[in-house]
Amino acid sequence: MHRRVEYVAEILTREARSDVNQRCVGCGIREGSWRCQDCIGNGCHCMQCFREAHLLQPFHRVEHWTGAYFEPAWLCQAGVEIYLGHGGKPCPMLTTTDEEVTEPTKDDDGSADKDGIDGIESDWEDDGNEEAFQAPAGESPLPQLKGRGATLVVDQSGLHNIRIHPCCCPDALPTDIQCLRMGFFPTSFKQVKTVITFQALEDQRLDNLECKTALLRYWNKLRRKTSSDNWTSLPVRSSFHLFRMAE
Repeated sequence: MHRRVEYVAEILTREARSDVNQRCVGCGIREGSWRCQDCIGNGCHCMQCFREAHLLQPFHRVEHWTGAYFEPAWLCQAGVEIYLGHGGKPCPMLTTTDEEVTEPTKDDDGSADKDGIDGIESDWEDDGNEEAFQAPAGESPLPQLKGRGATLVVDQSGLHNIRIHPCCCPDALPTDIQCLRMGFFPTSFKQVKTVITFQALEDQRLDNLECKTALLRYWNKLRRKTSSDNWTSLPVRSSFHLFRMAE
């Protein structure tokens, strides 16, 4: 019985912190308010250490401490961004002049995309301050981004909105080729705003081969992974279009 009580206590500690002043397990200085569900262990990190630890793991499922409980969050809200080329590090030619875009971009068919990310309202701003963290506004379970590079990524872990920066070197390859080399299949060849990871493509293939999962059902599974309680509000677009482009 005693061991059972200990087990229950340990399980409950995963849902809330007993010490509200818990320090970051990385630096040991700042307060740890971010934790990852996909990383081994249950340690909390400050935003800076959390961002550095997930530089090449941008699709992990994470949580943020609100002061009373952990709530689902997104790595882009911790300041995690994807950089193409240079081993995942920022391009030395990258400047801040392209960070904000006020004009709507256009799709390959010439139609204006006023929302920025395939129909998702784009007004999320992250200033990098721990105290400025806010949950996504509105009904959409996806985070909101603002500016050029905001991209919808379809991964086997779910859907993610995250900023992707291409390499800006004079001899840089086209953005779609840079995406392919990074493991992302772009659904557009001019202005890349939606990509599918190779892991999601392989996972869908195995699901169809072994479990006979229809493409629409697999797409709905990804949407449920993203938000189990509000998955119907996630962008549907054309699931067949997204995956069949890569076949």
